[in-house]
Amino acid sequence: KMADDMADAQLPSGMMPSFAPEYQRFVDDKEQDSDLRNIPEWGAACVLAPWAAFGFYGDLDSLAQAFPTMEKFAAYILTRIRKDGLVSYGIGDWYDFGPNPPGPSQLTSLSMTCTATLCHMFRCLSRIATILGRSGDAYRAQAEQFKAAILLNLYDPKTHQFDRGSQTANAMGLVMDIAPPAARKAVLENLINDIKARDCHVSAGDIGFHYVVEA
Repeated sequence: KMADDMADAQLPSGMMPSFAPEYQRFVDDKEQDSDLRNIPEWGAACVLAPWAAFGFYGDLDSLAQAFPTMEKFAAYILTRIRKDGLVSYGIGDWYDFGPNPPGPSQLTSLSMTCTATLCHMFRCLSRIATILGRSGDAYRAQAEQFKAAILLNLYDPKTHQFDRGSQTANAMGLVMDIAPPAARKAVLENLINDIKARDCHVSAGDIGFHYVVEA
């Protein structure tokens, strides 16, 4: 049901809108997409949701049926990669707890949440392709490129902080297996220290909360 709804909602470009079925289209009066319509972390559900369902049920037919939608979304993402290897658009860690009224991400850059999510998505897509008897090499290689771009642009090897040092950024660095193995303990300590500094409160928003809990 989820995969069928997403396949129906997908645009010819491969972009996956943030809601499926798309009863509400977040476009302006010129029919241009708003940031609320095109959110890569949400669009990645066209890969991650069928993959999660497969983990529960082992239904190859459902996975195969969803695969064309996944391929089209992955091809679309490749058109949105910047020269620095990162992807950065949408609303990021929606409703995180920062100094301003909640809304678009305040504590974590779009580059971090977008690229880390897509790194994970392309890894899953590589595994899905392999399970379905196809080559997953290109997807695996792209995932590694995303990881390398994050480590180059969004990781400080001296402080062991990802991005701006937010709970979301460090948790995603851990859960997405982006943090260097020798630095994982230090990144986790940064995450724990930030939670303690906020009187044991979590600052993560819609995207990051899951990863903070898992980390």
